[in-house]
Amino acid sequence: MLPTPALDLAPLYRRCVLRSPARVASHALMARELCAHDLHWRGGAADTALFKLQSPQLELYGLRYGAAVEIDSAPFDDFALVHLVLRGHTEIEVDGRMLGLRAGQAAVLAPRRRVRLRCSAGAERLILKLPGALLRSIAGAQDLTPLQGWVAPLNAQWTLLLQGLLGALDMGEQADAGWLNHYERTLALFVQAHRGPSALLGIERVEADSDGTRLAALQRHIRAHLAEPLSLTELAAAAGLGQRSLNLLCHRTLGMAPMAVLRQLRLEAARARLLTDPELSVTEVALGCGFAHLGRFAAYYRQRYGELPGRRSGRG
Repeated sequence: MLPTPALDLAPLYRRCVLRSPARVASHALMARELCAHDLHWRGGAADTALFKLQSPQLELYGLRYGAAVEIDSAPFDDFALVHLVLRGHTEIEVDGRMLGLRAGQAAVLAPRRRVRLRCSAGAERLILKLPGALLRSIAGAQDLTPLQGWVAPLNAQWTLLLQGLLGALDMGEQADAGWLNHYERTLALFVQAHRGPSALLGIERVEADSDGTRLAALQRHIRAHLAEPLSLTELAAAAGLGQRSLNLLCHRTLGMAPMAVLRQLRLEAARARLLTDPELSVTEVALGCGFAHLGRFAAYYRQRYGELPGRRSGRG
């Protein structure tokens, strides 16, 4: 697996379009530069920064909001966006399909219905805007998949291509027009070449990897804090997701809500303790596994295991 190379973003960071702690001004400028959208500030102080480089056919942006944000957008008008996460975590939902991206991971967005992005506080992204005319000149009228993600080797290759574009754009008026055109077409060709079924396989691997990592983190946190009163907010934070996203993840992968996952893990821990340590009373086990109400614990236990907890432990 290729490591994702580090980008030298100095050429881009010298072209600052906006720095502002003002939420309204930040939203208005982003809508003009990228596309019309609704912007919801979710937590933390606004510290917006937008950087921009432009070639004859491409626009390259560096973007951060500082605070955690949620962005809702209608379909784009005849262009695609390639997001490369530089810092933090970004969750993307396009036409009902979801993908979580960490630093070094990229995704192509070509929505037909709607887009929703959720960016963690401090998240930063590099966004390439590819016009539809350029994409069609490479592959005719073939449509892109609404959302496609790339496995690690492709993320690394995309990063290297962007570094070449950054270097060429940094030359300003001295940049050779033919060389810039070569980069424009190469980037568009890369996107078109890694679309369709193979790209969907890639996105499934990324989703599976990220889903497994988040679920493992969630379960570790629950097992380490069994006796504590855990809230949905705390569970979502442990998984590195928002509450809605955690709910979708748990239903999609486990078929139950996050709080049901919490209860199930507590019941499994309680049963293990009752079966392996006969010196513990049912009350001690229930409280130690986070069940403050003994009647509810007994009911949950009987529903799950077909018997009352005291019958297996030999104690009341």
